[in-house]
Amino acid sequence: MKKNQEFLFFISEDFNDSLIESVQSFVFNLADIREWRSSAPEFVNEIELPENPDLDLPINTLGGILCLCKPGETSAIIEKRLFEDFNFLMNRLALFSVEIDHEFEFELDGIHVGSIEKGELDSLLRDGLLGEWEKRLIDSGADD
Repeated sequence: MKKNQEFLFFISEDFNDSLIESVQSFVFNLADIREWRSSAPEFVNEIELPENPDLDLPINTLGGILCLCKPGETSAIIEKRLFEDFNFLMNRLALFSVEIDHEFEFELDGIHVGSIEKGELDSLLRDGLLGEWEKRLIDSGADD
């Protein structure tokens, strides 16, 4: 059975209630402006209470999640389309980060994989995740 990976994108700084509405609208709009290969990103707005409330603050997660097939577990054609979806999401998030003047952080199955700040993808995201994925697609002949 194929297991999906969870790609989480979230605001990495403190935020107010008006930003919650902006992020929610952004994520919901993503579903309407593209036909996604797997499923459109889903809105995330969660508060994780600390184990020790006397010492730690709650963790607020505001952003979205995109489920992706693991690389190599689908056909090259489908994987290319998933890459296109992912690249589209990165471009939209880069523009949105400028619009709202907030940084986004990214996790893939709970592992930090990069950030976008002021519209710029960091090298982890750009070269590591996107670059390596694109290289794999080229090597497999899926970029034709």
